[in-house]
Amino acid sequence: MEIGEILKSKKIAIIGGSGGVGKTSLSAALGLALSRSGRKTLVLTIDPARRLADALGIKLKGGEEILIPEAAPGDRGTKKNGFLRAMMLDMKSTFDTLVIKSAPNPVVRDRILKNRYYQQLSTVVSGSQDYMAIEKLYELNRREDLDLIVLDTPPTRSAWEFLTAPSRVVSILEGGLLKMLVRPYLKLGRKAFGIFRDRGEILASAAERLVGVEILREIAELALDFEEILELFKTRAEKVQTLLRDEKSVFFIATRPRSDLLQEARIYRDRLREARIPFGGFFVNRMGTCPEPLPQESRELSSLLSQNLAPGIEGKDFEKRLWQNLMEVQARYQDEKEAINRLLKTAKTGDRIFLVPELAEPIHDLAGLSQLAEKLELS
Repeated sequence: MEIGEILKSKKIAIIGGSGGVGKTSLSAALGLALSRSGRKTLVLTIDPARRLADALGIKLKGGEEILIPEAAPGDRGTKKNGFLRAMMLDMKSTFDTLVIKSAPNPVVRDRILKNRYYQQLSTVVSGSQDYMAIEKLYELNRREDLDLIVLDTPPTRSAWEFLTAPSRVVSILEGGLLKMLVRPYLKLGRKAFGIFRDRGEILASAAERLVGVEILREIAELALDFEEILELFKTRAEKVQTLLRDEKSVFFIATRPRSDLLQEARIYRDRLREARIPFGGFFVNRMGTCPEPLPQESRELSSLLSQNLAPGIEGKDFEKRLWQNLMEVQARYQDEKEAINRLLKTAKTGDRIFLVPELAEPIHDLAGLSQLAEKLELS
């Protein structure tokens, strides 16, 4: 089954995988290819290096949605009414929006948003970037003007971190060190603020000496406010997780033809199956190309080149280096083939593997992205 056929009935396509395998470029190229096939597509990236913006030749700010030129110069243009939009996640803004929707009233909402410790908490909690990426995906999924959303996942160390991010963030807000520090305040409620000085509470006493009463007061107030919105946070997290398992969602794993990365990709695939998330297949990116075996003409070519060298360059040395380079390319090609064969042998029923050849030059503009999009072969 081709990529286009897999995505025909999907609203969400998620590209996951290890860092440095080309997730951002593949996400953008997939979005571009689909837009040219007639799909109204948006690519959401969480890439802090902003490589997506560079590849598309635009200035992309966090939270801003931009329409991309319909076709690169020289292309035949789009088909039907497809378009491509791009957006980079603004994690803080997305977290704020979630708080605004969950707060029971404007007073609690404003108190949380203005709390200086919330402003730090919303950007440093473990898993918050992953959670906000899925949360933004949940928002975008409700839009009727989009046929497909492609998510370029955060540079997460493992699949499990990304997939369990919503529940982990809720768990941290529900308990942990923050509440342990201010537990005595929480027992008495807001009336304790400014008057709680019970030295019989050993933990509070130690905490007060360490960070100060005023700081603990602000932290305790934040903890109390979060208790009021926590149930809605939980409900939202469950809906977000459900979205990942929906039949209109599909997860692709990007990797490269290296044994260690392919092994990580297999583990990622197993995690997806455990979580009951639809799996579309592997993108094996940057596949090398090399004739096998090297033809005799290569030796003849090196001899011809050595006869036309600039003055001062040793012909035999050049020929030796050229031939050595060709042998190294062939060795790399053989290693990649063996790694792919091992992946094929361990593939589960229904697993699909899409080989994406390496481009001659790095992608730095829409023209380069177009070349990669053509390599994906949607149909």
